[in-house]
Order: sequence, then C-alpha cells, then structure tokens
Amino acid sequence: MTMFKRILIPLDGSIYSDAAVRRACEVASAHGAEITGLVILNTPELLNESKLPFNAQLLDLEQRGYFQRKAQAEQRICDILKKFSDACEDRGVRHRQAELQGVPADCILEESVYYDLIVMGIETYFHLDPDKEGHSMEKVLDRTEVPILAVPYEDRSVAFKNVLVAFNGSYHSARALREFVELSEPYHFKITLLISDKDEEYADHCLHEGLEYLRANGVEDVSQVRTGKDIIQAIDEDYLNEIDLIVAGIHSKNVFRNFFVGSFVKHLIEVQKTPLFLG
Repeated sequence: MTMFKRILIPLDGSIYSDAAVRRACEVASAHGAEITGLVILNTPELLNESKLPFNAQLLDLEQRGYFQRKAQAEQRICDILKKFSDACEDRGVRHRQAELQGVPADCILEESVYYDLIVMGIETYFHLDPDKEGHSMEKVLDRTEVPILAVPYEDRSVAFKNVLVAFNGSYHSARALREFVELSEPYHFKITLLISDKDEEYADHCLHEGLEYLRANGVEDVSQVRTGKDIIQAIDEDYLNEIDLIVAGIHSKNVFRNFFVGSFVKHLIEVQKTPLFLG
C-alpha cells in the first residue's frame, strides 16, 4: 500500500499554520515522511500596494516604500522558516524548505503536484498584513488533485484514533475513502462509516461496499451507521465532540461558489471543531 511520503505545508506564520506544522509532524512521524514548508512572497499584493503617484516627484518616495515593504515581507518569511525548522527538528522530522513568489493559492497548487498530502490551516493569512485573513484554503479546494488535511488552530496534534467517514457512494466520497486508506496505514483507527439517506436499501448497499473496501485494505475496526437525519444535524448532535478526524469528499471545481454553499463541508470548516481530511 502506498503511504504518504511527501507532505507539503504552506506556512503563513499564523496560529493556524503553527497548528498545521504540529499536525504535519505527527503524520510525518507515523508515515516516515518528509515535510516541505512552503513560504510565499505575495508579489501581486506587494505590487498593487505600490501605486504610481500622479506627481512624479513622489516616485522616489513610493519606490522606497515598496522596497521597505518587500524587505519586511522577506524578513517575516525568514522568521517563519526558522520557526518551522525548529519545530521539525524538535520532533525529529525530516524537512526541507521551498520559496515561491506569486498568488498564494496558485503557488500551493503548483508545488502540490509533487506531494502526497497538503496539510494547512483551516484559515490562511498570506496577505502582507499578517492579521488579515485570506481565502487561499477555499481556492486550493476548488482545484486541488491532492488530498488536504485542514487543521483548526486548537488541534491537539495527538495521533488520530476516532475517525468519522462521511460516505454516500458518490465518486467524490469514494475518492476520499481511497485516499483516506493511505493515511490510515500506520494508525489503528476506530472508524465510523456514516451515511445520511432515507433510502434504506441504497444506504445499506453503500455501507456494505464501503466496509468491504476498507477490509480489503486491512482496515478492520469499522462500524456502520445509517441516519435519516440531515448530515449536518447528525454530525453536530452525535459525533462532533467525540471525533478526532472527519473524512469527506469534495468537488474539484467551484467548491465554495456552488456545491458547498450551505453544505456540511463548509459548515465543518466554519465550525473549526476538528481536523478534516478532504479528498
């Protein structure tokens, strides 16, 4: 079975990024993987803040302001990389660094093609203003072909044990299940395979096939649950406080603009209660 051997973690210096580093180290230790910390100089934003003045006499002042902002951004990147390296070394995790310039989401996607897994904070802060939340997470979800482990800032970073797999027999949930099997290899998960559907025959078929797939891949500790509740209601009321990780499938295009407006995946991201494995 293929395990995760190369893990990409986009670094923005936020508390979410710090939590993602801790979680990535835990996963890397379990898989014997190497982590790459990716830092990004947001050059489009840097250039947009440099507006050519109408008074040419102010040009020199504007240029000096640009270079000052660039120097500050580069120093922040150096600080972020050192913090990342220190965290990996403290945990004995193999690691390397990558630096790119451009639109953060584009840079993450460009780099991710060489990796098995992306670990990133549920919220991102790649703006020049380190306190300004961005939308890189949503943009990456729109287009990624690599599974994402999205981490809330309160993640405890202990080894996952209790896992909920939201499964409905769709292509997207099946892909997430297959990718999750690779994550599960070194762990001993206690898995709940959950389907929300009032059609008992269809639901039982999906649960049976999902269970058979997991067992065929050596995953044995699995319970099956069919609920007639709405998926959001079921997870919030019955599972959210007991689960270490939730597995769900995503559409690869227009995730937040279309399919997931009001959906349970968007809900889970907004709640920020538990890490999410999104395939």
